[in-house]
Amino acid sequence: MDIEPDRKAGKKTTAAFIGRLNAKGLMLDLLLLEILILSVGFQDYVLSSFLMVFSAWLVFDIFIFFKEKPYTLAKMKLFGWAMNLSAVLSKLWVLYSGKLLTPVI
Repeated sequence: MDIEPDRKAGKKTTAAFIGRLNAKGLMLDLLLLEILILSVGFQDYVLSSFLMVFSAWLVFDIFIFFKEKPYTLAKMKLFGWAMNLSAVLSKLWVLYSGKLLTPVI
């Protein structure tokens, strides 16, 4: 979300270096790896399902909706609120379920 401000400030971030689309692709790859670890290594199908939904959104973002286009400020704020809400809910799930305490493998 902050590629342009980072470039203007002279910051050398991964997203600024590899570009918006490649950064989204890298994020998708990492999400898929996390889903694999959660579902196979911990058998936490609730958290991995949530990440699958986010991964599906990211696929639509990459290939259909935004592609290389930057987000508007309103969209960034909306996505920020959504990410914070999902972070709180996932933390509550992790605390409630205790699934991440005992790996299955």
